[in-house]
Formats: sequence, structure tokens, C-alpha cells
Amino acid sequence: MKFIGIKKMDSGKYINRYNLTYETEDGETKVYEMVSRDPDIRDFETLHGVDHSFE
Repeated sequence: MKFIGIKKMDSGKYINRYNLTYETEDGETKVYEMVSRDPDIRDFETLHGVDHSFE
């Protein structure tokens, strides 16, 4: 599957809800719901905790 994007759907006091969109190998779109305490997930790198600040 190929990651297409992430969209913040709702913010609470402690929990934030996101929709992650992927494209399957047969071209279909699949949306997964996710919750996180992180209020600022913007892309694939922040979703997976990749830190490029040292580069």
C-alpha cells in the first residue's frame, strides 16, 4: 500500500483523531482511523517518528 495523506479530524483535551489515507495495489482508496496524543501529526515522517532535525 502507498501512503497518500493524513488529515486531522478532531481535537480533544488529550486525544486527537486522524484519518490516514492509503492507496492499495489494485488502486482502491483505504481510510484508517487513528487516535493519538500528538496534536501535530502532519505527514508520514511525523506519523512514524522520523526526526530529520539532525541533518
